[in-house]
Amino acid sequence: MIMRLFYLLTISLFFAQGMVFGQADIKIDVKNYDSDTLIFGYYMAERLLVYDTLYRNEDQLFNVQQDSSISPGMYIVVSVPQGIFYQVIVDEADQDFSVMIDTAAELRISFEGSEENELFYSYLDYIQQGRVEVANIDRVLATTDSTLVSIIDQLQKDKGSIDQMVQARQAQIIEQYPQSIPALLLKANLPFYFPEFEGTPEEVQDQKFAYYKERYFENIGTRHPAILRTPFLHERMTYYESNLTHNEPDSLIKTVDYLLGLFEEDSEAYRYYLSYYLNKYANSKFIGMDAVYVHIALNYYAKGKASWITEESRKEIVDNARKLEPVLIGKKAPEFNITQEDGTPIVLSKLDNEYTVVATGGDPFYEYSFDSDDDYSTNNILDLKSTRETRDYVFYVRDQRGCVLEQTIFLEFLDIVIPDFFTPTSKLSNP
Repeated sequence: MIMRLFYLLTISLFFAQGMVFGQADIKIDVKNYDSDTLIFGYYMAERLLVYDTLYRNEDQLFNVQQDSSISPGMYIVVSVPQGIFYQVIVDEADQDFSVMIDTAAELRISFEGSEENELFYSYLDYIQQGRVEVANIDRVLATTDSTLVSIIDQLQKDKGSIDQMVQARQAQIIEQYPQSIPALLLKANLPFYFPEFEGTPEEVQDQKFAYYKERYFENIGTRHPAILRTPFLHERMTYYESNLTHNEPDSLIKTVDYLLGLFEEDSEAYRYYLSYYLNKYANSKFIGMDAVYVHIALNYYAKGKASWITEESRKEIVDNARKLEPVLIGKKAPEFNITQEDGTPIVLSKLDNEYTVVATGGDPFYEYSFDSDDDYSTNNILDLKSTRETRDYVFYVRDQRGCVLEQTIFLEFLDIVIPDFFTPTSKLSNP
């Protein structure tokens, strides 16, 4: 079996060609904090990564300072050793601002010189006020006599009004600051509404699924420069891949192409997820998923759509995929020679069998079966002579981890009847 290679392209390689707009100078003042250390981190797809370790300077401030700009996104300031973190927006335009944190105050964080952080935290404060009002209404409702219908109705209307005001505030931010990171975050969390569908319950369910899948990324700003450094993107990508896609290679190939197409080619998000999917499917333990890896390698890396990697790495990826391609599931197995334990040579094309199943990938050792997911054998030479029916046959391969791949193949049997005596010529007797 051809070993699949693992290509881990480091974060520094992905983003070595990052955008440069100017200098960054973020000053952090923390009150009521004894430690002289802070961690400055950021969201990166499914992970939280450390950007820098900060130490209190002679002005008693923590400073994030560099000659180039910081890639935009959601960052965090983490206290040491408590691990309490505060979210900070870093946008493209404003990277010279101050953060004031008071660990003992009720409103612990404020900003100077950062419009997007002020906008974001003013919205969070607005939400918090609404939650307090709703909690107060709920307490009143819990103690109100159920017979006081008019009072209960009014309280419910008051709750509804608070919800409407919150929605109006969200819409205002999205409309007035459409390119801002707060708008990016708010749009991603807008509720999803279905139209009315007609048909049987099953038909309605199918229509809802198709509608939801088609519009799943409708409010996700996948082309926003900060999208990779948000806390929600990877969760959405994973959900679409795992829950809205049939778990078999052909469907996953279409999904990977679709997801990569959401990003601008050569953007940070595109680079990250192209490498992420290559690595994921190169190392999948599930039988058949190497087809997704081969597709990515031959349709992206071989076609120059991963320009940031070295030619040596690109060639290694592509060469490995081309070696794997002929032995993918559904392909006609190439000729090869093997030797039995007693030294007897075996040539695939010389096997005196009707059908031979050849398995690759997964976790060898393999077991085989057809038309039954219960009756497995280590013998990959399946006897179909007793059946000889023209129909779909279901073949099963199970590896030692218990992963099962199912493949349906249509086989046509032709029954040719040769009589005991026949005349191959125009004569009435056999020669």
